[in-house]
Formats: sequence, structure tokens, C-alpha cells
Amino acid sequence: MRRLFVVCLALTFGAVLSAAPLCSTATLAVYDASGFSCSLGQLTFGSFVFSATGTIAPLPVDTAILVTPINDAVSTGLSFQGPFGAGAGLQLDASIAFVITSSPPVISGDALSIQGFGVTGSGSVQVTESMCVGAVPLSNGFCGGTTSSLDVFDNSGGIKSFDSVSFSPVSTLAVSKDIMVLGGVAGTTSSAGVSLVINTIPGTPTNRQADTPEPASLLLLGAGAGIILLRRRFVAA
Repeated sequence: MRRLFVVCLALTFGAVLSAAPLCSTATLAVYDASGFSCSLGQLTFGSFVFSATGTIAPLPVDTAILVTPINDAVSTGLSFQGPFGAGAGLQLDASIAFVITSSPPVISGDALSIQGFGVTGSGSVQVTESMCVGAVPLSNGFCGGTTSSLDVFDNSGGIKSFDSVSFSPVSTLAVSKDIMVLGGVAGTTSSAGVSLVINTIPGTPTNRQADTPEPASLLLLGAGAGIILLRRRFVAA
């Protein structure tokens, strides 16, 4: 009985320790730290990578980008709020990449949107998202699953602030966002910017997890089972 009790507690604490913490509002510097991952319902987000190039100064850094979890009755995901802007003659190209996993496979779509965007003169804003559906790309960029893409923009050709795609459910989705901001012709009053880039997985809100024990519930369950085992042992004695 004692051995079974110890095994029960070990499994319980193992489940608690291995569970990713809930995603919370924090800077991207927290999210792209080595080994970081967090969860929202059935989804786990990890392997964050950020980079920025361009002629604006200073370039955005991960400590200046705010990550906010999104979870409602429609979708689950993250929003990225940062200083994504450029004046006339300047340009910015920022990249945010991460991997989403789930068990069981419930990822059946991806959506991309922007808010707080605008351009003047010949400026332009474009956010493209490349996806590797069903796998994590190799170091050479090869995707062992299928590839897809999303595109939102505000430029001389028009405005498109939302895009989405659906596919058969998978347990892995690797995404890479490319945020391109062009300030337009130098020497003019042109400018461009976007403050919020939003990534959501439609149809996977956390409230679908009502019947799945949270780590704290697992701990209580395991402890309860252990108490029952001990009680039976003493009664038997």
C-alpha cells in the first residue's frame, strides 16, 4: 500500500511540474526566454523567437512588445502590441515566430488580424504569416507538414485587416509573422504603423476545457487517493 501511495503522489506532482503555466500578460522578453512555454486551455505556446531589422532607430526590442492572451467564446490566441512604426524614408521588418501544440489534435485553423494601423502619403503596412501545419520546420526551413499563409495590409492597393484559414485538425502548428512597415518617400510627411498584431486559433476557447482537471485539481485528486489508501491500510491493520 505504501508503495502505491508513493507512486500516486509521484505521478501527481509530476503532472503538476510538467504542466505549462497559464499564459499571462507580459513582455515578449518573458515569452522568448529559453525553454519558456505557457498554456491556454488545450493549447500550449512555446519556442518564441523575435528579431527586427530596418532603418528606424531604435529598432523594437522584445522588452518593448507586450503579449496579451486572448480567450473568449470564439477563439484562443495571443496579441502582440509594440512600437511597429516608421516615418518617411524609413522602414522596419520585425519577425515573431512560435509553435502551438495541443493534445488531442484540436488545431483546425489560424487567424491573423491587425488593429491600430494606419498610413499617410506613400507609407504601407503589411503583416504576413507563414505556417507549417502539422510539424515544426527543420533548421533549413523545410516543413514536414503542409504549408499555408495569411496576409493583412494597409497600402495604396487597399485595406485588409483580417485573414484566416481552416485545415484538418493537427496537434502542431508553427507560425512566423513578418511585420513590414514602410514609411514612404523620404522628405515627405509619409508615415506608417500598426500597434496590435493578433494571432488566434478559432474554435478552441479555454472554456471547452471544463471537464479536464487543472494541475491544482490533479494535485487534490492525487492527495485524496493517497489518503484513501492510507486509511484502508490502517483499517486493515
